[in-house]
Amino acid sequence: MGTSNTKQGPSPWEFLHDDTKTVITLATAFLGLTVTFSDKLLQPEPTIWEIGLLVSTWMSLCVVIITGIIASAGISTYLRGKTANANSSMASLNIAFYSLVLAAVLFIIFGGIQISERPQHADASSSVTVAVQLLASTYANSGGDWIAESLIWNKTTQEYQIVVVNDSIHSKFLVVVEGESGEVTRFERQP
Repeated sequence: MGTSNTKQGPSPWEFLHDDTKTVITLATAFLGLTVTFSDKLLQPEPTIWEIGLLVSTWMSLCVVIITGIIASAGISTYLRGKTANANSSMASLNIAFYSLVLAAVLFIIFGGIQISERPQHADASSSVTVAVQLLASTYANSGGDWIAESLIWNKTTQEYQIVVVNDSIHSKFLVVVEGESGEVTRFERQP
């Protein structure tokens, strides 16, 4: 009479226990990162909707962590052979999973709003182009090349200050370009 040496695979409860730990880890990391970088995520003057979406995301992540811990404790108790209510552990794990999905959806909506409402700022290159084109069209008969000599970003006034020169007319101009709109606010000949 031979003995059967069948190897049983891991219990499905062990897989669920691993899934629970993964969900808790993801939620904790997601919560930590979004809280840490919340000042960078929010615009300078966030709307109530933006704040509400971010706080709702955080609340969903807290639900994930709490229900994940409850599910993990129930599954651990079951795996140790002690009595545990398997249905409540599964319900907690389901709540944790769907709360994680909800948090991800809320954060995606939040991100979409942030991207769509972020003001478009003029960059340095386009500001220099605008300044040179303005002077070239204003002094079209002067000839020579217009060259940007210097570029300064004024953080206080949120504008580019560009010095443009033209050697053929021996002139230097200061052109100020508004940082948000990219429009020239003033230009003047320098001594």
